[in-house]
Amino acid sequence: RFISGIHFIQFEHWTLRWLYFLAGLAGCVLIATGFLFWLEARRARHAARGLAGVRVVEGLTIGSVTGIVIATLAFLAANRLLPDGQARAALEVWTFYLTWLASFVHAWWRGKAAWGEQAWTVCVLAAGCVLLNAVTTGDHPLRALAQGKWAVAGVDLMLLALAALAAWSARKLAGKPIPAAALRAQAWRPCCCWPPAPPAMAASPASRWRCRIIGNR
Repeated sequence: RFISGIHFIQFEHWTLRWLYFLAGLAGCVLIATGFLFWLEARRARHAARGLAGVRVVEGLTIGSVTGIVIATLAFLAANRLLPDGQARAALEVWTFYLTWLASFVHAWWRGKAAWGEQAWTVCVLAAGCVLLNAVTTGDHPLRALAQGKWAVAGVDLMLLALAALAAWSARKLAGKPIPAAALRAQAWRPCCCWPPAPPAMAASPASRWRCRIIGNR
C-alpha cells in the first residue's frame, strides 16, 4: 500500500502532489538532457570515423523520451475508443507496447529528423486525447472546472500544455541545421577541450592524450 501510494501520488494535500509530480519531471529532464549532451558531443566524430554508435543511441534516446510519451497518449486514446469488454484492458496494454516499439523503429529509420516528427505526433495525440474525452464523456476542461472535477480538468489542462510544448519544440527543431562542413571541422579538431589549447600545446602528445580522455567521458 505504501509503494502504490507513492507511485500513484495518493497524498492528501494537492500541493505535495504537484511538488512530487514536478520533481519526477525534473528527473526525466535530467536524464534526457544527459543523453542529448552525449549525442551532440560525439555525433561529428562518429560520423567522421564511420561509427554507428550515435545512431543506435539516438534511436534509443528518442524512443525513451518522445516515444514513451507517444505510447502513453496512444494508451489514453485507446481507453476512450475501445468498447467495454473483458479484452479491453489487454488491448490497451498491447496498444501501449506496440506504439512504443514503433517509435523506436521510426527513430532508427529517420535518425535526427525523428525528434521533430515525434514532437508533432505528441502534439496531435495530446490535443486529440482531450477532444476524445470531451466527445465520449462530455467532460471538456471548462465543464470539468465548473463542476469541480479537478482531476479531470487537471489531466486535460496538462495534456493541452503538453501539446503546446511539443508544438513549440517541433518548431524549434525545424530551424536551420548545422552545416555538414562545420560538423566535419569540429570532428577533426586536434583537441576537444575548452577553451582550446594554443597550437603548440595542442600538437603535443600529452595534450592530445589529455583531450582524448576528457572527450570520451
